[in-house]
Order: sequence, then structure tokens, then C-alpha cells
Amino acid sequence: MAGKSNSTFISAVIQVFAALAPAIVIGVILQVMFVAADNKQTPYRAAMAFTTAYFALDQGMADYLCKDISSAETDPVDQHIYQSSLDAKQRGFGSSFVRYMVYDVITQTIKQDDNSAQVRITGKRRTCIHPVFATVAKIFQIGETYHFDETINLVKEDSKWKVCGKPFALASV
Repeated sequence: MAGKSNSTFISAVIQVFAALAPAIVIGVILQVMFVAADNKQTPYRAAMAFTTAYFALDQGMADYLCKDISSAETDPVDQHIYQSSLDAKQRGFGSSFVRYMVYDVITQTIKQDDNSAQVRITGKRRTCIHPVFATVAKIFQIGETYHFDETINLVKEDSKWKVCGKPFALASV
């Protein structure tokens, strides 16, 4: 008698697995497709990544600059970081007081073709001494919120979108 109930249980488990297996396989395939689509590089993503790195004074912003800017005699990224740190020091602050965290960012692709694009990026930035500070300051409405609105020109180099021109006056620093 116990043998019959075990085989009934095993049969039920097999039926449940047979019903769920196609759904699991379809879910895994869809997840892989969504991840691949999400990792596709687009002009607005490159503009967003550059903007975030620019305001955070992150050296990684150089990865998003086109060859025309990055091959200048003076490194515009180092110059921007140095000048921002110098400005903070002259005001009596540490360099972390001139780092900003961006939020409420809106991007709009103004024009785009196969090798160039123009993206308008707007948003807000707050001082980011520490990432937690910016979040707490936003919640309790402490400190200044600065708005930014910039049109960024991008070109495709080596199948990646790169920022060109004078984004946020980077090249004129």
C-alpha cells in the first residue's frame, strides 16, 4: 500500500515539474535577452555615464571622451579635477565638497544618425561628501540643489559612443 502512494506522489511531482519546466526555460531565455538589450550602448547612456562621472570628479569620465578631446596637449580630465579641487581649497573646503551626485536626470535624444548624436541632459545635483550624505540631504532638504541642462554631442568611435565638443565646459577648463 505504501508503494502505491509513493508512486502516486512521484507521478504528481513529475507532472508539476513537466508543467513548470517550459515556464522556467522561457523565463531564463527572456532574462538573457533583457540583459543583452539593457547592456546595448546608446548615446543617452554614454551621456548619462559621462555626466555622472563628471560631477563626481571620477577619473573614469576619460573613458567616455572622444579622441579629439582626450588627445589634447593637457589632459582635460586631470585639469578639471585639479581645478575643482583648487577651487574647493580656495573656499576652505576639501575636494569632496565639490563632488556632486546627480539625480532626477532626464535625457532627450535631439538628433541621431549612425555615427553621431546630440543628447540633451537635464537634472539636479547635490554635494556628495559621501553618497549617504547626498541622500540624507535630499530627504531632509538640507543644502543646495543645483540644476543642470546641457546638450552633449557624441560620436561613434570603435563602435562605442563618445562625448565630443565642450561638455559642461570641460575643454575650456
